[in-house]
Amino acid sequence: QPFLILAALSLFLAVLGPVAAALALRHGAD
Repeated sequence: QPFLILAALSLFLAVLGPVAAALALRHGAD
């Protein structure tokens, strides 16, 4: 089911986005 994959992907990105941004910010500040 494409919808299920799309939902999982969007959820994954929604979680990964802020985490990656926080890591990048932390790495840049350090």
